Amino acid sequence: MFTYGIIDNNGIIQSTTTSDARINQRDHVFLSAEDNFDASSYIGRKFPKPAPIGTKITRLAMRNRFTFVEKVDIENAKATDAEVKVFSDDMMAANYIDISDQNTIDGVNMLEQNGLIDAGRASEILTGEVTDTEAYN
Repeated sequence: MFTYGIIDNNGIIQSTTTSDARINQRDHVFLSAEDNFDASSYIGRKFPKPAPIGTKITRLAMRNRFTFVEKVDIENAKATDAEVKVFSDDMMAANYIDISDQNTIDGVNMLEQNGLIDAGRASEILTGEVTDTEAYN
């Protein structure tokens, strides 16, 4: 049985949980593998915040960073704009998307410059924190 502390954004344990399997989530810190471990004394303790996950995300995670309307506009633009089609095809052919890669940055900025996503959206898409569910492992 594994015991974990569940931390908030400041690294403070807010609660604890147990599991028969290892948990690999940024908001869970390993406390013990002992059965009947009393983790109550750990609540309120501060632990180092986990390291950032990185900049590599799955293709689906990249798609989900766009709104439905943006995805429709991009899909429609692929029929008439070769630059949009090539960027989109490259994203779907990749094993993962690195949101810090210059080709990705240039492509998303191109979508914004072409009016397919609103002003400021490129920055939101490229700089949003990578979540556990988005991360490419």
